[in-house]
Amino acid sequence: MVFFGSEDQIFYAVYTRTGRIVWTCPTGGKIRSSPQQEYDHIFFGSDDHQLYAVSAKSGQELWRFDGEAPIRSSPVVSDEWIIFGTDDGEVYALDVQSGELRWKCQTDGAVQSSPTVAEGIVYIGSEDLSLYALDLTNGWAIWRYRTKGSVISSPLVVEGVVYFGSNDHHLYALDTRRGGLIWKHATEGAIVSSPKLAEGAIYFGCADEHLYSLDAKTGDLRWQFRTGGAITSSPTITKGVVFIGSTDQTVYALPANPSGS
Repeated sequence: MVFFGSEDQIFYAVYTRTGRIVWTCPTGGKIRSSPQQEYDHIFFGSDDHQLYAVSAKSGQELWRFDGEAPIRSSPVVSDEWIIFGTDDGEVYALDVQSGELRWKCQTDGAVQSSPTVAEGIVYIGSEDLSLYALDLTNGWAIWRYRTKGSVISSPLVVEGVVYFGSNDHHLYALDTRRGGLIWKHATEGAIVSSPKLAEGAIYFGCADEHLYSLDAKTGDLRWQFRTGGAITSSPTITKGVVFIGSTDQTVYALPANPSGS
């Protein structure tokens, strides 16, 4: 089955082969949070302020948590924790089985970035212009890196480096231990797209209508491809091909290494 939410306020489970609806779960708001599947459960947020846990088999609601604001951040499960952000600036950690609150951390802007957890640290962006590194066990801030624009892009963590985009038109690479800048790459538009890594290269879309490929170690430009509209979606890379959608109403499939290098 494939699982997804809709702006019609309904969450769907659909058979991939036939497209037949298996079950639905109605909510009280638009669903812009992408689902997470773990332990035969589906977790997702809604604009009705609720974080839902439902059975993947039946769609039966197991529990819900009131985040007191729209939830457009996509939840992430790490061991017994589920972490997500809300539009009133909170980052929450709940018990994944019961939905009980473990901790919360207040930022100064809406949190629509989705968290990434690596080695006991939660990395997440906020519209207060910052990327946060939070202790998974208690939510305390280990460090905070401030940019000059909102951070809606979801961070990527690989081998001690966290990559993320900012609305200040830059893609950043930071040291995960201290939040020190390794490099940043300037573009001509806001970066809402979440970066992906493949074979030593970082790929991301940008509001300047381009898909970018950078050297992951240096941030140097490898290539860029222009579409006919802003790119707010995030790329997927499979078997040497980069797939990405654009607001020009087109989905593109591009070679990850156009020159064959």
